[in-house]
Amino acid sequence: MSNLYRNKKWRSLLNEIMEQQGVDLAYVADYIGAPYNGKETVFYAKIPKKRTRFIGIGMALHQSLDTINDWIREYSSNHTLYVKDVAEDLIWIYLIGLNQKNPGSGVNFYKMFEECQAAALTIYRQLWDEITLGSLATAELEMELQQVRYDDTFEGLREFITDHMASFRTAYSRPRKMLDRFVDCILKPGAPEGTRRRTLNSLRGYLDDSMINFLSGDSETIHTLDRKTPVQVIRFKPVPKNRKTHISLCLALGMTRGEVDEYLGLMGFAPLKRDGDEGRLAEMLTRWEKKRPLQRAYKEACFQGEPDAIAPEAQRKAVQEMLYLRHDLQQEYKKQGILFPYG
Repeated sequence: MSNLYRNKKWRSLLNEIMEQQGVDLAYVADYIGAPYNGKETVFYAKIPKKRTRFIGIGMALHQSLDTINDWIREYSSNHTLYVKDVAEDLIWIYLIGLNQKNPGSGVNFYKMFEECQAAALTIYRQLWDEITLGSLATAELEMELQQVRYDDTFEGLREFITDHMASFRTAYSRPRKMLDRFVDCILKPGAPEGTRRRTLNSLRGYLDDSMINFLSGDSETIHTLDRKTPVQVIRFKPVPKNRKTHISLCLALGMTRGEVDEYLGLMGFAPLKRDGDEGRLAEMLTRWEKKRPLQRAYKEACFQGEPDAIAPEAQRKAVQEMLYLRHDLQQEYKKQGILFPYG
């Protein structure tokens, strides 16, 4: 889909909703604090890049969480709102619900984000050492948040956080577990005689330092550990926000087209686009995989818990193919005179 067509589609969508609700661009711009000169505003002329723009426009037009997430997925490179992200996304989800349930209140719930975030993090810190409940799945947690009573003093949010503290500790555990599967397969083969066995730190050069830092530690939680004691601390382990960063990580671990799409889906992103830069990448990944059946056979055996079905030397060769994927793609881009965006 060309940028021109996408921009036209976005404007048509906004026009339709504004007409239905009897509001105009001036109202939407004022609601989200965007410049408007009486004729033009940036979020209308071009598709927004920031996720908060889609959230604000959606709230100005009283759209549901599902609709706002659809916009984010279709029109941007950002991930959808994720209820277990207590530091940011949970706040937006709560305010979107508050906004929808109070359409005639005249309150700008979009501009309440910082106030609400401060309240939520205060609650979270107070309850840090009092976790007693089990963790809920993301979908179930999101459904429960939709039932929370909404109020100006955030009491409903306080109760929700209190009841589900343990669930926030497992944020992003599903995509992290998928990454762990690939790391385990890469580290699984025994080292040739006279050489050291691979560790995560030994993959520097194939993986960037930031990737190794993200992959280290317990994938069951996004919280960091105190280096002096084996105790989790309240600081959140940074989860990359940029779509390209996640694609680069997938490629560094030897993921092919279907696997990249699966991981992006778990992270709340749309799958690889079928046109433009990502369309080119998708085609290259398909060709790369067809030429390397060994890495596919090894992955399948490894994921099924039977890596020894592949001979040791073949295991090592398959892992080498996985680790060289990003390099192979970079060389292919270079041959075509194109800048490789995932290096």
